[in-house]
Amino acid sequence: MRRCLSGCHSKQTWPTSVRPEGPSHYAARCGDMATLSIMRRMGLQWDYPDILTRAVRSGHPTPVLRWLVEEGAPLGSVQSMEGAVASAVGWCGMGAEDAAWLRGVAAEHGSG
Repeated sequence: MRRCLSGCHSKQTWPTSVRPEGPSHYAARCGDMATLSIMRRMGLQWDYPDILTRAVRSGHPTPVLRWLVEEGAPLGSVQSMEGAVASAVGWCGMGAEDAAWLRGVAAEHGSG
């Protein structure tokens, strides 16, 4: 793990050098809860100021979304989150219960 975070591209275990996302976004997209937990314990910061909204828009699994909320991941604006939820319902098949939960999270924690 330390090698991965050191920037030594030839020894990374996930392909951040060929993806525009940062390592926590990649781990979240893959549903890799163990890596996400380790990265947070090591103090790795969120890749983006709206990482939760990006995770919803990208169709990340619900357990990852719930973990991101529990860890205090920033969501950005309420309007962006609402758009991401609408997209996830439309093309990812997100259920009504998950959509309502995320809208509640946005209303409670959103920045505008």
